[in-house]
Amino acid sequence: GVSRDIDTRKRADETLRKNEERFRQISHLTTDLIYSCRTDANGAFSIEWMSGNAEKITGYGIDEIRARGGWRFLVLEEDIPPFERHVTGLAPGQSTSVDLRIRHKDGQIVWVTSYAECGAQRDPSGTRRIYGGLVDVTHRKHTEEILRKKEAELKHLIETLPIAISVDIADRIVYANTAFVTLFGAAS
Repeated sequence: GVSRDIDTRKRADETLRKNEERFRQISHLTTDLIYSCRTDANGAFSIEWMSGNAEKITGYGIDEIRARGGWRFLVLEEDIPPFERHVTGLAPGQSTSVDLRIRHKDGQIVWVTSYAECGAQRDPSGTRRIYGGLVDVTHRKHTEEILRKKEAELKHLIETLPIAISVDIADRIVYANTAFVTLFGAAS
C-alpha cells in the first residue's frame, strides 16, 4: 500500500543521493569539468549543475561560475564567435567540439577543448539544454607551438645552408632548397 510506496521512494532517493555523492567525489579527481545548462524564457543560459575541478582549470569555484550564469565570461573576446557557434548556438540534437581560450582567474590563458551537445528536443516551453564538458589542453597546445617553431627553424636552416638539398619521392623532386635551385637551376 501507501507505506510500501513511501519506503520504495525513500530507498530510491537514498540511492540517488549516494550515486550523486560518488559522482561528485570522482569528478573532483579529474582535470575535467562537466555541466548542464538550460535557457530561460528569454533564451538566456544558466547552469543547472556543474561538477569537476573548476578551480584548477579556471581559478573560479563552481558557485562563482554559476553566479555568473555560466562560463562564457571566461572566454577570450576573440573566441566568443566559435563559443557561440559550437556551444550556445547548437540546435536540438547537435553536438560538437571546439578548442577555446579562457582567462584563468590569475590572468593566465588556458586552452580548453569544449565538448557540447544540445538535448534532442526542446521542451514545450522552448527551453534548450546543453550538456557539456571542458578539458584543459594547455600543455598539448604549448607542445604543438614548440613543434611548429622548431619546424620553422629547421626549414629556415635547410633553406639557408650553402649545401644543395633535395627530397626525391619516386624519382620526382618534391622539395629543393635555395642552394640546390641555384646550382642546378629551377628547370632541372
